[in-house]
Amino acid sequence: MGVSCSQSKYSTYKKYPRLVKEFKSGQVFANGLFKIELQFTGELEEVWKVQDKSNYAIYSLHERNKADLIKSKCLYNLVIRENKIMACLSSNFILNVHNSFQEEIALYRTSDYIAGRLSFYMSQNYVFSNEELRYIAASIILGLEYLSSKKVIHRNLRPENIFITPNGKVKIGGFLYSREYNETMSNSMDSIGTAGYMAPEIIEKQNHDPLLDLYGLGIVLYEAATLRKLFEDTNPEKVLTKMATFKVEKKGFPAMYSEDLVHLINRLLQFKPRRRIGAGGFDEIKSHKWFENFDWAGLKNGKLQPPFEPEFEERDTLGNSQKKKVNYSLIRNPSIQSLFIGYQFGIDCVSTRGSKEFENNIV
Repeated sequence: MGVSCSQSKYSTYKKYPRLVKEFKSGQVFANGLFKIELQFTGELEEVWKVQDKSNYAIYSLHERNKADLIKSKCLYNLVIRENKIMACLSSNFILNVHNSFQEEIALYRTSDYIAGRLSFYMSQNYVFSNEELRYIAASIILGLEYLSSKKVIHRNLRPENIFITPNGKVKIGGFLYSREYNETMSNSMDSIGTAGYMAPEIIEKQNHDPLLDLYGLGIVLYEAATLRKLFEDTNPEKVLTKMATFKVEKKGFPAMYSEDLVHLINRLLQFKPRRRIGAGGFDEIKSHKWFENFDWAGLKNGKLQPPFEPEFEERDTLGNSQKKKVNYSLIRNPSIQSLFIGYQFGIDCVSTRGSKEFENNIV
């Protein structure tokens, strides 16, 4: 299961000569990886830029402390389920995980190396051209189409979970709230998400399916185009009232964006899921006028080159990596460590006991 690691074109040791000295001195991090620098802090995790000792390839390393997870059965189940789901995913439009492993106090995953999150470039007031925004949107759409084919709903589509690689490719990540689904299941009690990015059916605790991710796409497109939050109120009831009657207007967008983009966003932000564009299939979205003459085939087969390459990469400049005090007597307890048996990458590695837990509603 999973994606085999391949050497990155960013992996030459000449770019990081000091690493050779570190390797010789034995200062190498877990699993033959060397931590270069902290990229950013995400949901329950720190994301590091790392280099593989064996082939000098560069990856992003996602690190989560076990102590944070055993405090809450909900968080524990979310992480275990996330690992199970990501073991089965492999797409050019998904942040592919190469492997997952663990040490005594932490869980780790290595993924495609990322230059940063969409939210980071938005925070730098980067104005995406129409061509760039179409490329971002199309990449997310193909990622969602792939997830739908795998019967997976993301449930937390937002700029923080859209990743951009050093060569400008766009990938969906942040699968902590994702889950598998089928048409007959009841998941109304498993409603979860981030305030301001939840679809109406999640807020109302209704059964939900991949159509909720199309609502998230509408929010992401609006915020990437305007560099403004769409739903800032944290009160779910107030947000729900606004959603029921909300309509995006062209006057709120930069002049370079057309009415076609505004029309698409409004079609995505339909309150009732079955009225959203894409409810009849992803071809509905692909054939929208905003995507007129877009090379979908070239994007899917990798021949369409990204219209931009990031000139700067997201880095933690505030020193947010914190050395937490570890209760070793607790963490080293065999009953605690047994909770993470089978975390090593692969759906078949997850223990039967664990898999039954996270098939149930967990929130």
